[in-house]
Formats: sequence, structure tokens, C-alpha cells
Amino acid sequence: MLTRRERHNRDWLLIQFKENPKDEITLFGYLSLNNQSNWVSFTQVENEEGLRISGHINLPERKVKEAFADFKNYNHKAFILKGHPSFYSSRGTKRGCLQIVSISLKEIISR
Repeated sequence: MLTRRERHNRDWLLIQFKENPKDEITLFGYLSLNNQSNWVSFTQVENEEGLRISGHINLPERKVKEAFADFKNYNHKAFILKGHPSFYSSRGTKRGCLQIVSISLKEIISR
């Protein structure tokens, strides 16, 4: 389990970037739209092993639209995010992020 600071800074993504910056990774998250913003949030972000790596990841709306045109019709649905690990600095702190390659709906299998 990651600490709050590790999730806030997305340390898992920073480690992936350091070890294999060109690798494509897969994350899972729930779409959370804010109509007053040019950013799109994916919440409850987990890696392929089910480890919660962040409370959310924000992506520019235009990038999400390029990868999944009608995303606005799927608020609160589960998505698969594929991309390359990266980082940015926020107030002097390095934070992990994802350079998007593709976005798709996650199929939910009910039993």
C-alpha cells in the first residue's frame, strides 16, 4: 500500500519513468467530468496489479477527446488509460503523469 504522499506525487509513475520511460503502461480509473474546466479527471487510479497509485489524474480535455471522442457520454464509468510514464514539477515537487496513447471503456463483467 502506498502512503498518501506517494499517491499524491504519483511515485509509482515516477519509478516507471525512471526505469523504463519508453514503455507503455496501463492504468484504470473512473471518468469524473467538471464542466467548468478544460481538464478531465480520472479518479481511483490503479495499475494493472490493482495497486491504487493515485486519487486522480488530470488530462487536458483535447487529449482525451483525441483518444476517445464521445467521452462526455460516459461520466463515472471505468476506463483503461494507456500511455508512457512522465512527470512535471508543481511548486518544486516532481509528480508523475501519463502521456496518453489510448483511452477505452473498461468492460465490467457482472456475475
